[in-house]
Amino acid sequence: MDSDVLDWSELPLEPLLCVFKYLLPKDLVSVSKVNNHWHSAADRDELWRPLCAKDWVLDSKRDGKNFKQTYGLMHVEFAKYRPCYVRVRRAWNTIEAFLAERAPRLLACLAPGATEEDISLCEKLCRATFDLETRLSYRIHNGQAEPGADFVEFCGVFGGYKFYDQHVNVQLCSLTEMVEFYEYYKARPAPAWMRFSAIVAKSPSSRKRWFVVLQNRGGGYDAGRIVEPSEDYQRTFPVASSFGALLEEYAAELTSGNFIVTPKRGEINRFPRKRNVSRATTRGVTVECMPLFVAESSMVRPPTYFFAYRIRMTMPQSASAADWCKLQRRHWYIDRGDMVEEVEGEGVIGKFPEMFPGAEFEYASCCPLPGPTGSMRGTFQMVTRNGETFDLEVPLFRFVALAPVAEPPALM
Repeated sequence: MDSDVLDWSELPLEPLLCVFKYLLPKDLVSVSKVNNHWHSAADRDELWRPLCAKDWVLDSKRDGKNFKQTYGLMHVEFAKYRPCYVRVRRAWNTIEAFLAERAPRLLACLAPGATEEDISLCEKLCRATFDLETRLSYRIHNGQAEPGADFVEFCGVFGGYKFYDQHVNVQLCSLTEMVEFYEYYKARPAPAWMRFSAIVAKSPSSRKRWFVVLQNRGGGYDAGRIVEPSEDYQRTFPVASSFGALLEEYAAELTSGNFIVTPKRGEINRFPRKRNVSRATTRGVTVECMPLFVAESSMVRPPTYFFAYRIRMTMPQSASAADWCKLQRRHWYIDRGDMVEEVEGEGVIGKFPEMFPGAEFEYASCCPLPGPTGSMRGTFQMVTRNGETFDLEVPLFRFVALAPVAEPPALM
């Protein structure tokens, strides 16, 4: 009878591995202590590699270690971040992969991660306590280095936009910049919300700033939320519910093609390319309208909501040379909520673009409104080679501002 009893300690390797693959890491460590046979089986890479991928988003070993040792090193270094590690690391991986392919110079600007000691010192100097997602993001990338002088427009790792003299580049702040910003403002009058927030992104060439909320203060101010101030800094607008959400949403915008990437320069333009874009085609010329809410130029009281828009005109390469035409005049209908304003004039931003097979023309402009919503539509008067004129439709595009975060409660 004894010969028929299954001795688990001597189970052959293949069925043993089939059982072990269902165990959690701590249980694998426990069974490895049963005997030498189980220890050898529980150390195998085919068991620990999937666990490294699942828990630490890793598909390669660290520092010449096997996958079990790699898992252990990651656990020692990042165990406190387990609730958010996969979310934040996967988002950064997506952003890094995109930048490597489409914008390698921006990827090169990203700084290595900070140490736990660096972050703790920053918290002490800023009298702050970071949420796990913000803290982990700084473990991965501690801001970005200043880009080279050959960057023409958008050198921020989070992209930018430009219209008239407004030039925005959203750069990831370092911990040092965070401390410098805190030191600058701590002795100056500041709105209540800034006393429990820390800067995480900035545009050196404009007033655009992103802040992470450090404390639950009620209203819309939840710890970890990312907000950006209005022009007068008295109110804020939401950017993302957390740092992890910020990274996930940005990664999705990049991979979906919603943000334009300059092919040669590898710079990211935050004017949307797919979401909320209106299109119309007249006599072979397509007009695309891309609206954008500009929080840093908006105010809640008195209400001034600022919007930018980008217009793109194209004629396909397959068009005939006889389809050539040139823009002469613009005619806009601007719905400001309480009234519709008509605006007419010659050209667009002082230019008179020509459309021909393969032609592309883009420009950006802006429109302040008294309320959080509005729209624009209109026509461009075009003239052909034989002097004929026709109206090129500019389709209706809508302006919708983000709702401001609720007034912060008075500080006690």
